[in-house]
Amino acid sequence: MYLAAAEAYLAGMRKAKMVPILLSNRSQAFASVGKWEDSLADAAASLVLRPADEKTWARYRRALEMSKKEAGNDLNTDSQESLRAVVGKALLSNEIDSYTTDNMPVP
Repeated sequence: MYLAAAEAYLAGMRKAKMVPILLSNRSQAFASVGKWEDSLADAAASLVLRPADEKTWARYRRALEMSKKEAGNDLNTDSQESLRAVVGKALLSNEIDSYTTDNMPVP
């Protein structure tokens, strides 16, 4: 159910102008099935586009905490540095780089 939701969010990202909201919601869907790295990547990508969103920050912090637990605390504990490290993965693995650069309005 949650993985189907994640796929639906990707389809929505390709069509909608609500990319940060969809990324944040997909982050929650991944978190619900314990896919913490995917959840972290989507939350980070959403924060790049909408950095003041508190709900997404909460999702990011939770995914970072759980990813660290799974990795044996090997992940960086500095949130800003972790955010920068994860954004690259989000842009590549979730196929949002061309959508973001080509179709997003410049703030």
